[in-house]
Amino acid sequence: MFESFEFGIKTGANPIISYNFSCLFSKNRNYEMSVHLAGINAKLLIYQAKDETMEDGTIEDEKLDRLKIVLTDIPAGCGLEEVILFRVPLARMQNEVGSRHLTMMVNSENINNGTAGLVHLTDAGDRSSEAEPYPRSQWWTIIGSPESSRYWLFGFRTPIKHRTFLRTQDGYFECGCYVQHILTENTFETDELTVFEGRNPNELVEKFGDMCASLTPGRFNFKRELGWNSWDYYFSCFEEEDLQENLDVISMRNQELADKVKYVVIDMGWYTDFGDWRANGRFSSGIEKAAKDIASRGFIPGIWVAPFYVSWDTKLYLRNNEACVRDGNSTGDRPIRTSGLYLLDPTHPLGERYLFNWFRSLRNVGFKYFKIDFVHYLVSAEKNAKFYKNHMGRIEIVRRGMEIIRDAIGDDSYLLACGCQPEAVIGIVDACRIGGDASTYHSTAKLQAQFLACRYWMNNRFWINDPDFLMVRGKATADDVHHNPYHGKELIDSFGSRSGPQWENENEPRIWATLVSMSGGALTLADHLGKLNEKGLEIINKAISNATDEAARPLDMMEKLHPEIWYRSGKKPALAIVNWDDEQRDIVLSLKKYPELKLFNGVLDIWTNNELKIDERYCVISIKPRDVAWFVIGK
Repeated sequence: MFESFEFGIKTGANPIISYNFSCLFSKNRNYEMSVHLAGINAKLLIYQAKDETMEDGTIEDEKLDRLKIVLTDIPAGCGLEEVILFRVPLARMQNEVGSRHLTMMVNSENINNGTAGLVHLTDAGDRSSEAEPYPRSQWWTIIGSPESSRYWLFGFRTPIKHRTFLRTQDGYFECGCYVQHILTENTFETDELTVFEGRNPNELVEKFGDMCASLTPGRFNFKRELGWNSWDYYFSCFEEEDLQENLDVISMRNQELADKVKYVVIDMGWYTDFGDWRANGRFSSGIEKAAKDIASRGFIPGIWVAPFYVSWDTKLYLRNNEACVRDGNSTGDRPIRTSGLYLLDPTHPLGERYLFNWFRSLRNVGFKYFKIDFVHYLVSAEKNAKFYKNHMGRIEIVRRGMEIIRDAIGDDSYLLACGCQPEAVIGIVDACRIGGDASTYHSTAKLQAQFLACRYWMNNRFWINDPDFLMVRGKATADDVHHNPYHGKELIDSFGSRSGPQWENENEPRIWATLVSMSGGALTLADHLGKLNEKGLEIINKAISNATDEAARPLDMMEKLHPEIWYRSGKKPALAIVNWDDEQRDIVLSLKKYPELKLFNGVLDIWTNNELKIDERYCVISIKPRDVAWFVIGK
């Protein structure tokens, strides 16, 4: 692998101060050294494991290494910002793989501020196209060359305390931890970085997942059940009358669906304000009655809450803002404001009490499904954000907050984390959103495919993946296309999730339905089921009936920003081939490169009933613009 690398620190007043360390892969299995960096004592600890062989047997000298850094004697006011555990020039990585063409899988900082997916790196480490994510990952990344089929996975072992980064910058590849809290002591210990090497990127990331799951076991108290959520059709204007109407419709449609809806979830808009989680005028009869109405129809009541957001005009802020995260730079001990709102501090005794009481009250009135949103702001808040227990890392703080919620709702309630760094909630939540908001646009499906490719492997290792809603409504699939009012042109998000025309034919929604089904994750409907026509219901039923709990692998995940080849093994093997383009394409696939395809010779396409024909060397399939071919073995 690498015979040497740099490690170092970054302070506000100085650029990166680094030390070059040689012979990482020495005969010594463990190693320790200390150096001084700008007056700070830095101790590097290296643990080297025995050689291993990957499943395919192609890398006999694959090595797993892990390292961390402990800083002591940190001078007060030095402005420590980052600790870099591993830093090498990109040119050296190019030399190692024998190719200038490097790609990098980005696991984005959060789902609302940036995107996940593949980056084709320039020599300087920049992205090759504005359509690609920035080459800044968190928790883990894969970097390597599709041409030589050589890849490295760099990742931080769970449980994790700090906000991490894996990035390319100024011609270097760097991995490290942000120092976000105001140091009350003169020490800082990083999380532990590990490195895998191999030829199969799917194998690498799945092996990393197995390792993390062994260190921080996941949670599997619930099986997958079909749900319905108010968000995408109604946005925040869902009311009591809408609930009653949809309960009637869902009860009727349950006779026609391939599976019955079990959860009915009231999403954003039901509450008085952020930090005041009582029903507003849209639910004038009270949220308890809404829960009872849902339960009386045979469904499990669910509710959306963003518990770490606090508005300035709530009782919590005006009378008890000591429960909010403080501004460490303020002389008046004021709460800090981020993204226009304040943050509840889950490490403060009063903040803990608010969290617990809110969720225990909601549980007591009958809710047993909780969707928790906007969690990531606890991590991404400014460095001067000061928590009551400020020695804790930001990821550690999120875990504390989610543990309080879990204690309040009990083990028999379903907990879904949304807008959250996944590594923060392993073992606490039953499901985790792995992408941004889905919507009825081809552009959204493409963006969501990037997240699915990046995070597919988390399913069944940590929780049930939540790919977001299974929606199909469009001009060809619904009699009344009542689109989410959030879809107005003036509200289109900055990274193009909702751009271009909404779904205009049946091809586009069935791409999304196929990917949701192949994700192995939660299936949550979000259309007005009474407004779907026969074609819309047909797409939903095929997606439901051909789903399993196993996630499909994107076989070209390190080659294409929007993967085209999705393969599911297991008890019901399936293959999906997507044409994302605006023109019809003849897609040619090599059996030498993708031997999994042999299984599907003679299998009929779920959508068109066309037979897949494969010769000894190639598979050639013609797919219409913005369409998908889906082949499933077994019923």
